[in-house]
Amino acid sequence: ETLQTHQYQCPRFPVTGPNRCDPAKIPREEVEGHVQELCPSATVCCPFKNAGCQHKCPRYSLDIHLEESLKTHLNLTCDLVKQQQAQIKHLCSALHTITQTTDGVFIWRIR
Repeated sequence: ETLQTHQYQCPRFPVTGPNRCDPAKIPREEVEGHVQELCPSATVCCPFKNAGCQHKCPRYSLDIHLEESLKTHLNLTCDLVKQQQAQIKHLCSALHTITQTTDGVFIWRIR
């Protein structure tokens, strides 16, 4: 009974990964890190997610997606850069509108 209890609680006890991937047995305390960082069977988002790519796939096939979608990712990234440039221009314009310098002193206009 003590051995059985120990096997369910021991952080170093080798367990099967939740995605049934290799290695077959990993320490219980490393399962979460394995799934987040290493597990080839874990579903991951495309690294271009912030640029607009919605693709999700197992980690082992991510390289194939990246190769096949190179042109799409480049277009998404260019569009994102254009949006960010427009936002920066707008923010700079807004900052210039609300501030004015006179002899190194800032004058704030409050409406």
